Amino acid sequence: MMRNISCIWLQLLTIAPAKRRWNGFLELFPFLDWEHIIITNNKQLVRGDILIDDGPHNLVGGEYFKILFDRPHNRNYDDAANGMLRLHTWQEIDSVIHDYLL
Repeated sequence: MMRNISCIWLQLLTIAPAKRRWNGFLELFPFLDWEHIIITNNKQLVRGDILIDDGPHNLVGGEYFKILFDRPHNRNYDDAANGMLRLHTWQEIDSVIHDYLL
C-alpha cells in the first residue's frame, strides 16, 4: 500500500536564504505550497517517514528512515554505524523511496 509523504524540510538560517530556497523549491516542485513545508533548525522534532539530508547531524536522533545524501564534506562519516543509508544520486533516492512506499 502506498503512503503519501507530503513534507519538505528547510533549515532556516535567516529569512533571505529561506526565501531563496523557497523560490528554488517552487521552481522544482510547483505543486508545493506553505502547507507542505516545515521550516526548522531542529529536524529531529519533525515526525515523518523519511528524511534526506547531506548533514549527518540533521539525521542523528530522528525517528525516521535516514538517507544521507553523499557529499564531499560527509564522506568520512560512518553512516551505516549510525543507522543511515548513504545514497549518491537523486535517482537512487527515488528508487529507495519507491521501494519504501510499497
